[in-house]
Amino acid sequence: MDARRRTGADRTRPPGAKPPVFPVAAIGDPALPEVLAELAAARADAMDADTVNRELSIARKAIGWWQRQGWIECDPTIGIERRPAPPDRTKALAENQIAALWRLDVALREKTQWKMLYESAARADEVLCRNVEDLYPQDKRGRITAKGGATEWIHWQSGTAQLLPRLIARRTRGPLFLTDRKAPAGTPTLDVCPETGRARLSYRRAEEIFEENTRLLANPLASPDDIEDLDGWTLHRLRHSALTHDAEDGTSTPMLLARSRHASVRSLECYARPARRRTRPRCTSPQVNPSGSVLQDHPVAPLARISVTPRVAVPHGVHTVPQGDVLDVERGGVCGGHRAPASWSCGRASRSAVRRAAEVMMSRLPA
Repeated sequence: MDARRRTGADRTRPPGAKPPVFPVAAIGDPALPEVLAELAAARADAMDADTVNRELSIARKAIGWWQRQGWIECDPTIGIERRPAPPDRTKALAENQIAALWRLDVALREKTQWKMLYESAARADEVLCRNVEDLYPQDKRGRITAKGGATEWIHWQSGTAQLLPRLIARRTRGPLFLTDRKAPAGTPTLDVCPETGRARLSYRRAEEIFEENTRLLANPLASPDDIEDLDGWTLHRLRHSALTHDAEDGTSTPMLLARSRHASVRSLECYARPARRRTRPRCTSPQVNPSGSVLQDHPVAPLARISVTPRVAVPHGVHTVPQGDVLDVERGGVCGGHRAPASWSCGRASRSAVRRAAEVMMSRLPA
């Protein structure tokens, strides 16, 4: 199977393993619904709810297709209900945990892979399936095959850009991340580097390496003697952390959607949950008079609004707000007969533009 298209169980199945053969006719057995219900209950006790629900959805889609083909008539999963899956709000790693991850003494391959996953916020399988020829190091970007087969760009930053040349060396084609050993016989051609003869690093092995190296980071109070009994982090938490940190830094929703490559805002909700320590109170649109008090419902509010930090006052006729403390002027507001430039609503206006806006607002306040 082409490693570029491996998903789900294919990514974690050992090389050369074959899926079990199950006769479709056995689905019509009257005793099967009861057996499946017992198996599903046992599976729910051993696995998390998201995994059980995903497997149930896959089984029902397959059964529905077999019914449309006329191969079976009944649905043996009809009595199995989806398990409630409470959301986990703790998947995002803190910045000090990310910093500790970069300090780990690991191989160059792992350093580059983890940096790329965090800086690009890409999915692990998307990065592991990349070839050297898919990269554009001078632009700090690369092509990936996303969910649904779409070809898209991912972008990384200086950390990955510094490591990539050392990882690639002089290779010009073949898988980006390689195993330490030669590819075994029967490995698909697309998964073998034509220059070194080594195989593509699998999702399963990459996940194992990351989990093993992060056990003590994930359990800071544990003893190194108990490392075999501990659980580390998963690769997906790098993507989750990157998007959450972007949201904490005030990245707009359209930019978060573009970076995560989600189709809907609802899919983005699990990431955009800023930590309390990263947020600071803002006066969204106060109107400041010469004495420094805030006018809540002033007539000029629809015309020009300036957002300032709570500690800053703007005296009449004098601009004392440091550059950058003025947050935004509402897009489309009219100041002095001229429409406010769109750049004012992007967060950091120039000093002269801020001064003009402040003077316009102050001139319209009552004496």
